[in-house]
Amino acid sequence: MKRKVCYEGYIVVSDWEEQIFQALTHPIRRCIISYLHEKTFGSFTDLLKCVSIRDNGLLGYHLRSMGELMGYYRSAKKYYLTGVGQVAAELILEIRARMIEPIHTIELPVEVK
Repeated sequence: MKRKVCYEGYIVVSDWEEQIFQALTHPIRRCIISYLHEKTFGSFTDLLKCVSIRDNGLLGYHLRSMGELMGYYRSAKKYYLTGVGQVAAELILEIRARMIEPIHTIELPVEVK
């Protein structure tokens, strides 16, 4: 596994970390990850419906760009998340959970006249 040093000091980043962050940058890939996390398996057609696009080439591009996050069972013609893909799905769920938590409001001082 290739490693590199980040700009923030000597933080070691692995290839799979880069793949996760790259996959999470696009809403189509986030949708695919979420779908496969919920359903476990999905065909190409299932994924087209999930992301609401008709362009097979565009979906193929996003599937290829997800690298080690996904696997494919040729005999069943189904995609699934690998262990690394499951980590990405857990990150998505954690972010969504935090976004729906009540937002703490700050009381602004009342203007005195």
